[in-house]
Amino acid sequence: MAESRFEKKFRLLSANDFSELKIDSLSFKKPTLIIYYKKNLFNQTRIGLSVPKKIGKSHDRNRLKRIIRENFRQSDYKFLGSDILFVVSWSRNIINETQEFKENLLVTNIGEFFVHLKSLVDRHNLSMIDKT
Repeated sequence: MAESRFEKKFRLLSANDFSELKIDSLSFKKPTLIIYYKKNLFNQTRIGLSVPKKIGKSHDRNRLKRIIRENFRQSDYKFLGSDILFVVSWSRNIINETQEFKENLLVTNIGEFFVHLKSLVDRHNLSMIDKT
C-alpha cells in the first residue's frame, strides 16, 4: 500500500521551489498544459502542480491533479533528478469540449511529455558515453 502513495519527497512544496523552477528551465507546451522542467541536485524527480480556478470547479481541478500525480507515479522517471512543474491550461480550441475529452487529451499530452523526456535523457546519456 505504501508504494502507491505520492510521497512528500516527490513534491515541490514551497513557493521558492516553484519560482526557481521557472527560471532557466526548459518548457514543453501542449493544448492542455505547459510543463517546466530542469535538473535538480537530488536523486529524485519532484513535481509541482498548478491548476488555476479558471479551469473549472474544485472537484474538476482536483481530478486533474489526481490524474497528473497518477501518471507520474506510474512512470519510470521518479529518479531522474529533475524538477517538473505541470501547469494545466486549456487552449482556445478545446475550451468548449467536454471534461472527459479534456482529461483524455491531458493524459495523452502527459504521455507525450514523458516520451520527450526519455529522448532527452537518452541523448544526455549517449553524450556522456561519448565523452568518456
